[in-house]
Amino acid sequence: MTNLLNTFSRFPNGLLACIVGLMIFRLAGYSSATIVLSSLPDILFQPPLHTGLHGLTALLACILLDGALTHTARMQSGLRPLAILLGGLGAGVTLEGIAYFQAAPAELLEQLYHFAMQNIIAAFIFSLAYVLARRLLLPGAQSAVETLVSPARTKPARSSLAIDLFAATNLLLFLAMTTLFYRDRFIHFRGLGHIGEFYAYAIAIFLAICLTWKIFRHASIPPLVLAGLQLGILMHFAGGLVFPEGTRLYDQHFVGIRFDKYVHLVNGCAAGLLVHWVWRQGAVRDGWLTNTSIVLAVLGLGGLVEIAEYAVYCTVPGNGVGGYHNNMQDLLSNLLGALAALFINSRRKPARRC
Repeated sequence: MTNLLNTFSRFPNGLLACIVGLMIFRLAGYSSATIVLSSLPDILFQPPLHTGLHGLTALLACILLDGALTHTARMQSGLRPLAILLGGLGAGVTLEGIAYFQAAPAELLEQLYHFAMQNIIAAFIFSLAYVLARRLLLPGAQSAVETLVSPARTKPARSSLAIDLFAATNLLLFLAMTTLFYRDRFIHFRGLGHIGEFYAYAIAIFLAICLTWKIFRHASIPPLVLAGLQLGILMHFAGGLVFPEGTRLYDQHFVGIRFDKYVHLVNGCAAGLLVHWVWRQGAVRDGWLTNTSIVLAVLGLGGLVEIAEYAVYCTVPGNGVGGYHNNMQDLLSNLLGALAALFINSRRKPARRC
């Protein structure tokens, strides 16, 4: 498989041409969707071929990114599968985001939301399948967690006090806010019949905090990154707990933009800073390849969040998931946050080009 990746890395233009071609076909399919969904069915733009094309784009992006990283040898093997998985999913999110800028009639928004999420899920499945196949064909690679914690550690590392305090503080804050305020306010404004959505999100957040601590408990994350993550968490809590003028802060608009999008912007920026730090632990040098993989990784993480919300949308009756416009605007806010992270990183120190 290494020889195959080296072959692909020598012909990146061909893969890029394939990806661009699929993007153009995707846009054509989106333009036709308004006709297809409202009149006669067209097999070219109906699942599974529609989602298959999306998954194929993510697969080509995985191959291109894997070939580039293998050929340049600038990322340790343990982190490469993580970069490929998030990069492939991020490419799928990007492809779906491009189509969002074309007008869509209001009566088709629900169908388009299902189409969009099916495409993003397909991108995730194809990317995950590629990473698993790569793992089977290239055994013995160091795990991403081992690479992140200490690439050359010869003795057990002590747990980072800053990470312990960060995780414990936010876990206690989350449990206190949920028990004392959030649950009652959720029932008051949404009704007891929608409590399933509340518990779904609560369990997801609890597991996310525990998993983050498990992965990073030995790491020395820079204060700026922790501060960004903390700001995003506090904004999220404030969005659901603060009710200016009787309206939830999440539903307030500032400069014509819903507060929820600012939360995604800040969290996207914090995630970009974190991903940049993680990549540097894997001996990745700054440059266009690193910046591209950071943006794709942030979009991939945002895609995972949207997949979780879509699961709630499909399984919890009367849920408050916003639908197509909310989904796409969340991902766009994540993109702007990732670009802001790149700008911050460029101001912190000069970048070396790949």
